[in-house]
Amino acid sequence: LFGRDGPDGDHRTLQRKGLQNQDTFLTLLKVASRNYRTWVVAMLYGASFGIELTVLNYIHTYFHDVFDIRKLTAGYYASTFGLMNVFARAFGGLGSDYASRRYGMKGRLWVWFILLLGEGAFCIALGRSDHSLGATITFCVLFSCCVQAANGACYGVVPFISKRSLGVVSGFVGAGGSAGSIITQLAFFRP
Repeated sequence: LFGRDGPDGDHRTLQRKGLQNQDTFLTLLKVASRNYRTWVVAMLYGASFGIELTVLNYIHTYFHDVFDIRKLTAGYYASTFGLMNVFARAFGGLGSDYASRRYGMKGRLWVWFILLLGEGAFCIALGRSDHSLGATITFCVLFSCCVQAANGACYGVVPFISKRSLGVVSGFVGAGGSAGSIITQLAFFRP
């Protein structure tokens, strides 16, 4: 009501001045869906956010079953994975922005790549640390930090895919995360 609708100003003012995008939704949908970058970023976000949702769905059971601890205690330990969202996602976005100041888009992509690589390495370490509760919690926190930061770094790249259809691209990428979770859960936890 009292704020601006976007970084360029109020929608009605922009429309009156002829500065607002006049494309229809179908046109924007075509622009976004025909850009291969939209699909690549959606798949990579699916690898990151999809894994996050899958781990959040299962990690408490893992702690309970592997370490034979009470479900409430397992839930407390499992919450460390989700709590990293409080700061790590923002750090991924900040890292992306910082790298872009010096290296441009290549910097953003390298930050995202390194975080995805860390995500994979700590996921493997987490799976192999079932001998020690302390090591498992440590790797859970490190894995989660990389997962959340990679999610933030992803959305540091999204605005550069298509300025014209940014909202549609953002929607496709977000849906890619949910699809990644469905695929991951079907691949690893089929009944």
